[in-house]
Amino acid sequence: MDLRKCLEDLIMMYDNDVCCGIQDDEERKNAKLLLGEIIILLTKLQLGMRCCENDNCPVSPKRELKRLFDDNATELRRLIPYEVNYDFILNLL
Repeated sequence: MDLRKCLEDLIMMYDNDVCCGIQDDEERKNAKLLLGEIIILLTKLQLGMRCCENDNCPVSPKRELKRLFDDNATELRRLIPYEVNYDFILNLL
C-alpha cells in the first residue's frame, strides 16, 4: 500500500459508497464532508504541501488527520471499511 493507492481507494469510496450509496441526506452530507477532508489532507501529504516541517504545527496535515481520526474514529471505521486503508492512514500519523 502506498499513499497514491490509498487516495485512489478513498476517492472511489467517496464517489461510489458515499455519494451514491448513502440514502439519508444528512448522513450523506456529513460523510462527504469528513471523507472529503481526509482526501484533501492526504493529498497535501502526497504532494508534500506543508507550511513548515513541524508535525505539531496547527496547519500540519498530519496533525489535522490525527485530530479527525481521534474525534471521528467510529464514523471513519464505517466510511473506510477496508482495513488496509484505515491502518495505512493511521500508520502515517
